[in-house]
Amino acid sequence: MAFIRKHRLVMVPLGVAAVVVMGVLMLLPSKSEEPAAQPSLAEQVRWLTREADDPQAAIALAQQYLAADPTPTMERQRVHYELAVGYWFAEDHAAALATFRQVVADYQNVELDRTSADFKVDDAQFFVGRFELDHGDRAEGLEALAQLIAGFPESDRRPEAMHALACELAIDGQFEQGRALALSLATDYVGNPLEPQAFHYAVAYLLSPEASGQGPTRQGTLNKQEQTGNLAEAKTYVEALISRHPNAPETVMSVQQVMWHYAYVTFEYEEAEPWARRIIELFPGTRAAAEAHLDLAKLGVHVREDFDAAYPLIDEAMAWALGHEDWGLLAMAMHARGQVLNREQRFDEAREAFLETLAFVDEHAEAEWLRIETKADYAGAYFSEGEWLAAQDETAAAQANYVAASQEYAAAVNRHADDVGWAPYLKFRLGLSYLKAGDRAGARQTFLRLVDEYPDNNWAWLAFSYMDLGRPRPERPAAVRIDEEENQ
Repeated sequence: MAFIRKHRLVMVPLGVAAVVVMGVLMLLPSKSEEPAAQPSLAEQVRWLTREADDPQAAIALAQQYLAADPTPTMERQRVHYELAVGYWFAEDHAAALATFRQVVADYQNVELDRTSADFKVDDAQFFVGRFELDHGDRAEGLEALAQLIAGFPESDRRPEAMHALACELAIDGQFEQGRALALSLATDYVGNPLEPQAFHYAVAYLLSPEASGQGPTRQGTLNKQEQTGNLAEAKTYVEALISRHPNAPETVMSVQQVMWHYAYVTFEYEEAEPWARRIIELFPGTRAAAEAHLDLAKLGVHVREDFDAAYPLIDEAMAWALGHEDWGLLAMAMHARGQVLNREQRFDEAREAFLETLAFVDEHAEAEWLRIETKADYAGAYFSEGEWLAAQDETAAAQANYVAASQEYAAAVNRHADDVGWAPYLKFRLGLSYLKAGDRAGARQTFLRLVDEYPDNNWAWLAFSYMDLGRPRPERPAAVRIDEEENQ
């Protein structure tokens, strides 16, 4: 745990080794100077812990002082706090935590100047919260941080506590509370180093995967009207970030979040395109800009079937990835090329690109999500070719592709059956491939298993659109729409 002080004090202890005493004598003022103030007891304890690297001596000195003078003064509070720090440096974490708690209990109601750099009760409260979160009772840690935020409005630890608590609330799925706390941090502490993160958290919590249904499951809790309002609010925070912190990493991530939300959650591709271009303009030469080239290529294909523009954009991303030896981004670019080829109905080339991507990921860029998505797209290329051949009345060839698709989807399902993010989508595609191949029994069995395992999932709901499963269709989940054509 890093103990960040409000002010860094240089301390000189009394009664230490002769060499140190000589050093003190050499630093005494000349006759023309004001005499230097003697270091306080708290400063001596602090010096022993941090500078002399002797926490045991610091603990002994602090304990002696505390036993001799029970008066709850500012100085005693400081020494008591430094005792807790000494325990921490001595790696007696249980004693440190107990002492931090005692500091809070003994001095929080004492009339001390809370604006003084010597006031340490809020620091003690903060470290109780952080320690419990990281090593102890999480509920107690959350409560300690909440008490710091509510009880010490002037504390310079308050922004850190707000930041930590906002993160923890989001982990618990309390996105609204996390967003409110993040916004309070951003607005109450303008210029604070945590301000960019606070704005980014507000954006992320508004457009969170759990709240919005982002990802292959499309399993969210917000309807389209609620999402539209969330997106409008999120964009105001993004504009604030761009204005105040144009070069902050959080600004990049927040602009990306809005673009991805349009592109992959609400499927408003025309709305996503300007945001992809904005990333390229705002952050030229960065990985984010290179990745935006990939998004722009796929968006142009979706909106206008602009294949001629897509491939040069992918080439630019590949060139950046090669130049920076970013093998993860290079694998993403290889995958994007396969997606565009498939969309252009160049199915053999698409499958070859997907196989090359898988081989590259296995060797150079370990990324399980990309491996799963590429396998799904490889199977999808067979399915897409089957659809194209069926439209040409080439029934036998279409059937062969549907069978190939079902085999590939089945292999993916077997390997990733426990992946709650991907399994519903893969099982739905497997059932649909069986159905198109004429295997109605296999389709029914697969769809029923999907419905039983993921009854509230959008992919399970969609299965009822393709065949009678012998049971009432549930109400559609309140997540965003599924555009099946766009997810093949």
